[in-house]
Amino acid sequence: MPDDDLPPLEACREKALKLLEGRPHSVAELRRKLLSRRIFAPELIETVIADFLQVGLLDDADFAHTACDALKASSPIGRRRAQQKLIRHGLAPELVRQTLDDHWDTSDDPETERALRAAHQKWRSLLRQTSRPLPLKRQSLARFLATRGFASDTIAALLAKPDFKTDQAPDQRP
Repeated sequence: MPDDDLPPLEACREKALKLLEGRPHSVAELRRKLLSRRIFAPELIETVIADFLQVGLLDDADFAHTACDALKASSPIGRRRAQQKLIRHGLAPELVRQTLDDHWDTSDDPETERALRAAHQKWRSLLRQTSRPLPLKRQSLARFLATRGFASDTIAALLAKPDFKTDQAPDQRP
């Protein structure tokens, strides 16, 4: 409920600030959260958003860069999965594409390295399934990497590596 002592515009502004204290939001996310409460009139929400944009409290480009960096720092995912996650935040597809072009593979951690890290983690768990045949383990690994958003050519290159062609862990090989 809005604070009864505040005018509606100020109550809306206060709620928006509280949401932004928790974590950064895209314009679309903030709008969606404020509208979902059904407390504030849409025109009040738009006024608050316009004010926040003007003073720099909201900036989709900054949010996209920050979110992109956070995705890279989290568990290894591919560019496609990162794109889906950024779009779910309500960012424009063109902004997402540009952000990923600028920030995704420009670090010391290119997509192939993230994919290899994810593959090794999953492969260790698959090797513990001793009753499962090797081809099924490899299929499972490929599906896992695909759901993480890695490109099919990256997945194929990883599956061609010797580490993923044997039923023995790298430290158990002769």
